[in-house]
Amino acid sequence: LVQGAHSSTPRLLRPVRARLPRPRRSPPMLRILTYNVHGCVGGDGDYDVLRVAAVIRRSQCDIACLQEVEVNGEPRRLRSWSNKHADSQPELLAKATGLVSISFAGPLCAYTGEYARTMCEDPFDEVLIRDKECTSGFGNAVLSKFDIIETRSLVFEQDNPPLSEDYIYMDREAQPRGARAVLVDLNAASTAGDADGKADGKEAELAGERERRCCAGPEKAKEEEEEAPKKKRALLWVICTQLSHKVSRAEQRDQAEQLLSWVDKIISDHTGDNKIGVVICGDMNAAPFMPCSSYSALSGGNGWQDVWKSRGTWCKQSTYPSCCGPLCGVRLDHVFVVQRAGLAEVECTSARVFADQRQDTQAAAHSAVLVEIKVGGMEPQKEKE
Repeated sequence: LVQGAHSSTPRLLRPVRARLPRPRRSPPMLRILTYNVHGCVGGDGDYDVLRVAAVIRRSQCDIACLQEVEVNGEPRRLRSWSNKHADSQPELLAKATGLVSISFAGPLCAYTGEYARTMCEDPFDEVLIRDKECTSGFGNAVLSKFDIIETRSLVFEQDNPPLSEDYIYMDREAQPRGARAVLVDLNAASTAGDADGKADGKEAELAGERERRCCAGPEKAKEEEEEAPKKKRALLWVICTQLSHKVSRAEQRDQAEQLLSWVDKIISDHTGDNKIGVVICGDMNAAPFMPCSSYSALSGGNGWQDVWKSRGTWCKQSTYPSCCGPLCGVRLDHVFVVQRAGLAEVECTSARVFADQRQDTQAAAHSAVLVEIKVGGMEPQKEKE
């Protein structure tokens, strides 16, 4: 027996005070995934939405920024390399991943169909039929486990008018592209339903609280609101985009400049006591070493920082083509944070190409990039039972 230093009573015979376990909390870390899903068509040519959803689910991300997402209101083939379907890919992916807050913007409203080529036209040029009813869309989507407070969309302006009112010549003119921005509060409990569309327990609890306050009368409800402490908000703008595929061309640089100005406008429009953080994710179609590209324009922006420079790896950084794995190829997919006075601090702690399994490199033409960041004011979250 071991005795205590100041007592003759054996330690094993002394009463032991029971300690209740404290609720486990995960560190205040946010996981963001940026992923060009290529219309959910893999390197093997198979169309499989659930395979893409499995990659997102395995990453355990809180927010997923997706590019080349398709929505078809009727069975159509949207791009020359995509498959015929009548799916709303954002909704299917949200249901399969549990990231049920959805924001989608498809600036390209078109589909493949019959087109009579002339003898002078390149037989390999991609020509799409304009969908004037906008039942088919191709663009960017953001899936989030947090409720989306506000959304904004950007469609890049083009220098020249369209070549046709009925067709889009994808290789001869500027392709319709844009960006989607969502504002989330990282400290607010999500009131969205689960993956099956049913309200979770927290939503039912909040609904009951609203009903109880309503029935208590305006004076009583006002007193309770004044007595309840106001929870600090951690606001974050998450921006998803895909820029022109014409590397180091004026079109790509011009879109990058429009993106910079648009983000500046979002920051300047913010009012209130709570600071905002800004994260930009997407397929910039340019590697860091390419001169006069979208990457060089964005990395030289006011306070824009590529998180890979501080937290990325020297090797295993390729995202395209995914079939070669992260060791071979180029990194076209990037994550930037904006560091300026007056904004919430956004610190990246980890950045890597998400290619842990063979399926992660087969689901799409690009591999995803997964980052972990800390946002100023973000509180730890309780782990689910």
